[in-house]
Amino acid sequence: MLAQALQAGQKSHNMTTCINKKVSYKWHAFSLALVLCLVVAYLVQINNQAEKSFVIKELEEKKQELNDIIEDKEMEVSAVRSLNLIAARAKELNLSDSENVTFIKIGLSTVAVSEDAIDLSP
Repeated sequence: MLAQALQAGQKSHNMTTCINKKVSYKWHAFSLALVLCLVVAYLVQINNQAEKSFVIKELEEKKQELNDIIEDKEMEVSAVRSLNLIAARAKELNLSDSENVTFIKIGLSTVAVSEDAIDLSP
């Protein structure tokens, strides 16, 4: 009787061990698949983030180029406005355009002189 009980207990133990091994293998396979899926998801996110950072860098470079162009155009506009203001002011003062202008260097300075105003006679 005792031998039968031991055999029944051993059979029960063997079946439990076998079932536990099957569950254990399924659990390990599930865990491995879950980790693999998480790694793939992580790599996809890192790749997307890297692509976005390159796009942002290119856009920042383009922005800087456009800012430089805007600055150059603003300087051109201010130069043209300045010349237009000088020309308008000269008209208001009834000044005529200079013709035959000569530049004379005196020391460190340079002076513009109209040839009509220069009297070269001794």
